[in-house]
Amino acid sequence: MFAVMELKRGVGLAAPQVAVSKRIFITDHLRRKDEPEAHDRRVWINPRLIDPQGETVYEEGCLSFPGIYAKVTRWNGFTAAWQDEWGREQRLSLDIQAGDFLGIIIQHELDHLDGRLFVDHLSPAQLSVIKGRMKDLERDYKHETGKDGAVLRR
Repeated sequence: MFAVMELKRGVGLAAPQVAVSKRIFITDHLRRKDEPEAHDRRVWINPRLIDPQGETVYEEGCLSFPGIYAKVTRWNGFTAAWQDEWGREQRLSLDIQAGDFLGIIIQHELDHLDGRLFVDHLSPAQLSVIKGRMKDLERDYKHETGKDGAVLRR
């Protein structure tokens, strides 16, 4: 999964995005274009949020929707609990307004595990802005695979 995430220049990737039906995602939130050598790779197994509070808005993108970005409302603070790759319980408290970008990634990837996408959080007005680009993705997918694919479910 890390190889796919790096190839696509992502900071997170959920198992369902690569056809694996497991409650696992990975992150590398320090991986930035301006610092390619910085890393903080983590494996999140059976993750959950504890005591989510407040709201924050952050512009997100997704490897499943290349080139599409939109502002999404997320929890501002919470404690993340998960098992690492050795089965050890881990906990981490995060405050997004204090600069914890990892908190956005965790919520985004957890949505994938729960069958939601970042576009599912968008208002009708936000969807109308990106609808054309999403239709282009559907067209390109059909052209490349010969199969119909719908990225919008509403």
